[in-house]
Amino acid sequence: MATRRRILGDLSGVKKLVENLPEEQKSIGKSLFTEIAFLHETLKALKERIDEEGPVIETTSSVKENPALKAYNTSIMRYSQLLKQLTDILPEPPKAAPSDPLLDFIKGDPK
Repeated sequence: MATRRRILGDLSGVKKLVENLPEEQKSIGKSLFTEIAFLHETLKALKERIDEEGPVIETTSSVKENPALKAYNTSIMRYSQLLKQLTDILPEPPKAAPSDPLLDFIKGDPK
């Protein structure tokens, strides 16, 4: 349970984005968030393992890539794809109205 709280704390900004999605996209957003949270924690664990063991493992007969590095590379690509999918369903932010110099002058806003 502590791990779940830590994950949600790390991804609180992403969770807020999901909560603000339109109703018709919320279930998709929640599914994406669940996968993003899982991969976020998995990537942390893999990174720690790579930091401890190094990117390559030497055996008596050969040197090979650390399996954690391969898993990290695959997971980071999937993580990026999920984040892109989530950002693609986010609504466009409201655009600021174009500034009118005459109205700005009348209001006293020297721009």
